Amino acid sequence: MHRKISVMVVDSDESLLKTTLNHLTSWGFSVDGFSSLDDAVASFSMKHHDILLLQYGLSSLSTENVLARLRSSAAPRWTPVVFLMEAFELESAKDVMEFDGADMIVKPLAMPLLKAKLHSLSRLMDANRSDPAEQFRAVLEGSTDAVAVVNQSGQLVEFNSPAADLFGWQREDVLGWNIRDFMPAQIVEVHAEVFEDDKVASIWNSRRLKVKGHDSREIVMEVRFGFINLPTRRLCSITMRDVSERERQEDQMAKASLYDALTELPNRSQFHERLSQLMAISNRYSKLLGVLFIDLDKFKEINDTHGHNVGDRVLKEIARRLQHSIRDSDTVARLGGDEFVALLYDLRSSEDARLVAERFIAACEKPVVVNDRSLELSASIGIAIYPDGAKDKEILLRQADDAMYHAKRAGGGRYSFFSSEINKAVKQKQELEQGLEAALRNNNFFLVYQPQVDLRTKQVEGAEALIRWEKDGQIVPPNLFVPIAEETGLIVPIGQWVLREACREAKSWYDSGLRGPNGHGLAIGVNLSVRQFNLRLPGVVFDILNETGLPPQLLNLEITESFLVQDVDQAREILERLVAAGVQLSVDDFGTGYSCLAYLKELPVTTIKVDKKFVELIHAGGKDLKMVSGIITLAKSLEMKTLAEGVEKIEQVNALVDLECDSCQGYYFSRPIRAPEFRKLLQSAVRLVA
Repeated sequence: MHRKISVMVVDSDESLLKTTLNHLTSWGFSVDGFSSLDDAVASFSMKHHDILLLQYGLSSLSTENVLARLRSSAAPRWTPVVFLMEAFELESAKDVMEFDGADMIVKPLAMPLLKAKLHSLSRLMDANRSDPAEQFRAVLEGSTDAVAVVNQSGQLVEFNSPAADLFGWQREDVLGWNIRDFMPAQIVEVHAEVFEDDKVASIWNSRRLKVKGHDSREIVMEVRFGFINLPTRRLCSITMRDVSERERQEDQMAKASLYDALTELPNRSQFHERLSQLMAISNRYSKLLGVLFIDLDKFKEINDTHGHNVGDRVLKEIARRLQHSIRDSDTVARLGGDEFVALLYDLRSSEDARLVAERFIAACEKPVVVNDRSLELSASIGIAIYPDGAKDKEILLRQADDAMYHAKRAGGGRYSFFSSEINKAVKQKQELEQGLEAALRNNNFFLVYQPQVDLRTKQVEGAEALIRWEKDGQIVPPNLFVPIAEETGLIVPIGQWVLREACREAKSWYDSGLRGPNGHGLAIGVNLSVRQFNLRLPGVVFDILNETGLPPQLLNLEITESFLVQDVDQAREILERLVAAGVQLSVDDFGTGYSCLAYLKELPVTTIKVDKKFVELIHAGGKDLKMVSGIITLAKSLEMKTLAEGVEKIEQVNALVDLECDSCQGYYFSRPIRAPEFRKLLQSAVRLVA
């Protein structure tokens, strides 16, 4: 370089700006950098800059207007511009290249490529002070694109270095050759037309061709034709840009828009497009179309217990199995999470859909081995058939979704066809959803209390508070509305209402002098939802205790085993805060969930509640007796109490006494009763066990 070339860099990313300026300085350029367009325009008008590196999309103004502001401020100087573009902006590259003297480079910046571009432009700056022939030559060499200049007969007049590299020949060797000897036939054919019809050049602007380079590597080239009008003759320029990498990125972007990144199955977008197409074809040719919604059972537990990396590997394996369970003409897509959907085209009858559903269930029930762990899960599947009862896509999908939830509520690991009965259940569910918020607002809930009996003293030591809902004069069973409250999130305010009401009632017992064994106050047990179990829970509990005045030791919060494996560290923090304040903690339905013994010993649980399904046949001996005995032994070793649920017979009571269970509850003693009845029971001071 005869003099130091001045470069202005304009980029809002200050970190990238600093890095770029440091590189340019080390390469011998004079540099100025700006993060705002206004500052750049002001500097451009006062100081000469040979080259401009400009962030694409820097301003809300169009690219054309941005360039106009900069170049008008520098008039009459002309300055080449290199746009700094993100990969996702490559679609705009064609428009960028239409600006006079514009070039581009993709972020993150490949510094060797940037250096090469700038040095090429520097040679162009020097050429501006040379003779016309040298200037023309410098312009060609300053381009990073391959450029061949030919005359009307197709003979090469000029051939720059990138073109030589592309085709594997030296410039001196090929000058004078005819392009038909080595260029793709499409280019040769169009060249002949260029001199006959000026429009051909514009038609061929940015046409893409696949050719083989000198190393036999397939190259995707972007080809443009242009005219060079000289005083004595007219030449044609053929500009060829290697866009192989850009096309690869575009293909990747296109694939990402249609396929799930994890499983490589069609994604939600492609599924909806495919469904619309198949519904139209089904209408035209009177074909049956099956939609199967697939939701994995117990997948959340796998994610929570083993981590998301294991969960992802499970999803990939399940996706593979589902894909291998269908015909080539069918489609399996992933909607998100652990939800999949299948489209079955041209069914002979609904029986075909049933057979596929059975294959899906069998595929999902086979254990998935990850890191030498055998993980078991199952699938709930809902089936809807088009056009049976479905008028459009949204109705069809809702039917399949409703049928899937019906299968899941029935226990999972099964399929269900959409039916009028399911439709009725869905409508009932919707009515309950609509009524729950109003019930909370209008105080339509009430609590009942089931006594808990100390098996040593045979006296009531506390009660479990259970919610009931009275709607239109009828009691709505908890098993109907509680799951809906969980789904909608209303369980959180409902749970707070239950906790407040139970604490208020327990405080009234305490103030009335009602006591349990050994003169202790009566404890109140309150169930918690998983949705309530978060870092805010201790604060909510303490506020309610302060509000009602109930001593903390008389509150027993009941959680299920699933709480303990969500996040052990977080669970420990929450439970330790509660226990430190005096609150008691029970694990409800122990033995029905996960194997959480390793977690149990680390957490400050005070009581283990034995699930009623183990108590039912305890008096008959066998496995149930051994199970309950083992749980009681475990609890004693961890210095925890045990409470058996679902006791209905004196034989069960006697068996529990023999096993040294601490306490129990169930219909043998009392059904859940309202507060006035429970108070009468307490005031009678009767022994509930002879």
